[in-house]
Amino acid sequence: MTCKHCGASISEYDIQCPYCDSYVDHGFEEWKYENEPEDTHESYSPRVRGRNYDPQYDKVNPVFLIFSFFPLIGTVLGAILIASGYKKSGTVYLLISLCVYIAPILFAIICMIIT
Repeated sequence: MTCKHCGASISEYDIQCPYCDSYVDHGFEEWKYENEPEDTHESYSPRVRGRNYDPQYDKVNPVFLIFSFFPLIGTVLGAILIASGYKKSGTVYLLISLCVYIAPILFAIICMIIT
């Protein structure tokens, strides 16, 4: 690639010409702005941005709900789903596993207080 200002041979990845210190226009900026979606609420949804999140699938699965009664499995499952963008179902699995883990501890504390 040649610099449009001084004619020197430069790399196509250079942002600034090392010889004349002028900025090189690659044309990437125009393409980016032409193909960007409008600034609407839908343009910021994860589905438009290329992720696989779809709100209609963010529902609690009964099989995963049963598995979340095992604290380790429920914690890992909830963390993975929350990190993947499925916030509602991931929170349910995480909270159930946390409650199953804490319930015996709370029961023991209450029994010690009562006696």
